[in-house]
Amino acid sequence: MFRSLFECSKSETNRLKVYKKAIGSTVTFLLLSICAMGQEIMPQGAFQKDSVKIGIPIPYTLSVKYDRSLSIIFPDSLYNFSPFEFEGKEYYTTKSDSTESLDSVVYYLSTFEIDSIQYLKLPVFRINEKDTLRYFAQSDSVFLIELIAQLPDSVQLKENTTYLNIDTAFNYPYFLIGMAILLIVIIVLFVIFGKKIRKAWQIRQLNRKFKKFILQFDVAANAVRSSSSVEGIENVVYLWKRYLEKLEKRPYTKMTTKEVNDIYNYEENEVLQVLMDIDKWIYGGMKSENIHFDILKHFAQQRNEQKKEEVKNG
Repeated sequence: MFRSLFECSKSETNRLKVYKKAIGSTVTFLLLSICAMGQEIMPQGAFQKDSVKIGIPIPYTLSVKYDRSLSIIFPDSLYNFSPFEFEGKEYYTTKSDSTESLDSVVYYLSTFEIDSIQYLKLPVFRINEKDTLRYFAQSDSVFLIELIAQLPDSVQLKENTTYLNIDTAFNYPYFLIGMAILLIVIIVLFVIFGKKIRKAWQIRQLNRKFKKFILQFDVAANAVRSSSSVEGIENVVYLWKRYLEKLEKRPYTKMTTKEVNDIYNYEENEVLQVLMDIDKWIYGGMKSENIHFDILKHFAQQRNEQKKEEVKNG
């Protein structure tokens, strides 16, 4: 009985040893597999210089050797290179053999941080069907070269109130552009409103000339009433004919009363009667105290209004 129990215990012990050995072999295999997977892609990254100045680009080399069947990509300009800023990059041609490929990229990075030692590690990306894996290179560092060893607590500023005359340069390109725009605006306005503007200008000129005529005519007529001279009444007729001559572009100053009447055909009209009375005074010496100069002035006003209507309807 004791022998049977002993044999049974020995059998159980051997069975436990087999199980332990199998479990140990499995764990060992899994650990080796994990290590192999972790060492499958090992990128190398390092600065090509050991120091950097603020704002001056420094080259950083990133390379990786991998199975040529894999799809590997490097960081581009959109990647966050903090504490550095991306300035540019330079690719090297891929080198491959029957099993592996080697890729290298040189990044040109600058920094504006003031830390005395600055670190950086960059990854490469393995593209799978379902996800993307990142493999980081070891961290590398550079020393910042400080141009100012120590900043003073306060700065002594030197005053200089001397006037400094700075020559100003005339901006010809902007001036020419402005003149061209102004010219284009004027041309457009003239094309759209040119006819209305021209008519308004002509009517304004007609009103201005008529006011000037009335002022001169009244002065000459008042002089005739006070002195009753032939020269005075000749001046009144001349002013009246010259105004009509400029208004209607006809040589009235060289025409007689009959010739003027043939143009206007105002026979038995008040205007004709006034002109005949003036001719009697000038050529016959028959003075009259009742010559109505206002009739001539009113006739000139009518011709002016008629001319303005022709311009409006033209």
